[in-house]
Amino acid sequence: MQSDKKAQARININTLGDNEIIAAPTTGHIEIDHLEILPTGGANTVTLKNGSTTIVDYALDDNQGYTFDRATLDTKPIELSEASAFNINLSASTTVTGFVQYRI
Repeated sequence: MQSDKKAQARININTLGDNEIIAAPTTGHIEIDHLEILPTGGANTVTLKNGSTTIVDYALDDNQGYTFDRATLDTKPIELSEASAFNINLSASTTVTGFVQYRI
């Protein structure tokens, strides 16, 4: 059973490759309810990852944002595997900002 208490993590990354956004919990799993990302330093392919496993790729132009909001979309949260971190992989060393709301 997931907690109803939401937490938020800021995203401000610019490193090529995997960037840990939410550390793996020692027990339970992460469920993402809301995510906003915006590349502000140039085009980038942004890969959302469940630990080391790809969830989805987004090819975004400079200042082209992406939003996932489960309430607006009337869908399930993005559910990660037990004890897995939430990572974002960048295809280029350009700045990507945003935030994620989640529960463990």
